[in-house]
Amino acid sequence: MTNEELCLRYQSGDADAAEELISSNMGLIRPIAFRFGHDYPNARMDADDYTREGAVALLQAASQFDPSCEVQF
Repeated sequence: MTNEELCLRYQSGDADAAEELISSNMGLIRPIAFRFGHDYPNARMDADDYTREGAVALLQAASQFDPSCEVQF
């Protein structure tokens, strides 16, 4: 299932779509979070916290996704 389809399912209230969306994009979220958490000495959170924040941001973006704009999510 594509990210776009998962976003539409999430917008309709499907909690399983949120889980699947997060797990299918964890390969993008985790490296960014770990790089940010480890490369910046003044980081206020550890890499796991940044990973959770990335998942929350992904769901916020999914809730605002508009398929009529004809862009990939």
